[in-house]
Amino acid sequence: MAYDLPYLDQSFDRIVSSLVIHHLDGESKQRAFRECWRVLAPGGRLHIVDFGVQRTALMRFLASLGVPLPRAFASAAELVLNGRLRRELERDRPDSARVLELISQARDFGVTLEGEGLGFALQQTLERLAGQLHERPDDLPLLQALVETTDLVLLLPFEVRLWEVQNLYWELRAVAGERRARAAGPGDAGARSWLSALRKLGDALNVAPESR
Repeated sequence: MAYDLPYLDQSFDRIVSSLVIHHLDGESKQRAFRECWRVLAPGGRLHIVDFGVQRTALMRFLASLGVPLPRAFASAAELVLNGRLRRELERDRPDSARVLELISQARDFGVTLEGEGLGFALQQTLERLAGQLHERPDDLPLLQALVETTDLVLLLPFEVRLWEVQNLYWELRAVAGERRARAAGPGDAGARSWLSALRKLGDALNVAPESR
């Protein structure tokens, strides 16, 4: 049987599986792959010809076994995940849930993220949002989008430079913030929402709140 191979450990340089894996249930697949890894020599390769859904499903399954991904799979995972994460961070409004999902996949697959390039991609997105807000400081949805995108920085395993967004924050707090604070009476819900978003931006940037 595929999960009980009659061979010694590290006996083969290559194993070929053709249209077999899809016949096995989940437990049998795990046992079969463990057997393959047992009889493969160091640097050996496992070739699988089968049909099914995305390759990532197989990669996730292999990673769940607690063994290193085959070299070709690991290289593909690194290329694909870094590319997808970069494209998400370059969007006008990155999806936080999607970013966290991609980072989780990278961790599961043991993929090294290209921190410098990814950090720069998010930095450019933040600076683009900050530039738009500089032109339209009264745009509450835009301010909220900047807050949400800045919140991502706290969740990422790499550094992102924030000095331009911090400069905008101080400018908004010094000028528009004072004007909004004066207008934030009981009847001005818009002013209160704007001030709340500005405070959240300060929290995300780790800026001390204004003393009263």
